[in-house]
Amino acid sequence: MNTAIIYALSDPRTHEIRYVGLTRNLRLRLNQHRCAKCDNVHLRSWILSLRYAGMDFIVNILEIPMLQVADESERRWISRFRELGISLLNIAEGGEGAFRMSPETRRRLSDNKKQYYSRPDCTPSFFAKLNASRKGIPLSEEHRRRVSEGVRLAMTPEVRAKMGATRKGKLPYQMTKQTRDKISESLKLYFYKKSLSKENPALTQQSR
Repeated sequence: MNTAIIYALSDPRTHEIRYVGLTRNLRLRLNQHRCAKCDNVHLRSWILSLRYAGMDFIVNILEIPMLQVADESERRWISRFRELGISLLNIAEGGEGAFRMSPETRRRLSDNKKQYYSRPDCTPSFFAKLNASRKGIPLSEEHRRRVSEGVRLAMTPEVRAKMGATRKGKLPYQMTKQTRDKISESLKLYFYKKSLSKENPALTQQSR
């Protein structure tokens, strides 16, 4: 599909949006985030702090634009959140800036990376133990509930209203027929299962 995904990562402890990203493969990109594979030192430190606490970031899909306008859309979301006073960990302003950084930004990234990896505890065995500690650990019902609650709290009516105001007069992105069909089938399956759970609650318990 000729579409991209613009997503936001929020802190489950404060329900604050910390990062806005753009990708074509959300699952792969989130796995990269969870492995702290990025040059953004501040983003990596935040993700590692969540892992130390046994927590995971909250993911919220903001938009699924066409590739031709994806860069512009990401820049618009980042600018929008910063105008609302949200302190993002994004280094660049989004879009092409994520790949075409200024010499000053590149130098700052390089210095931060050197400083991070010069720490005495930053050894290969440290990262190996960190990765091993999270493998095979299922998310508890309480954690799932907090993630769901975080998504709801992050997108308040005020934030939604301001986002909607910035979109007035702009053409929405166009989804392909294949994408529309997939969304339609997913919604039908969701409401079908929901109707079954109301008619037979025991069936829902068995499926878990």
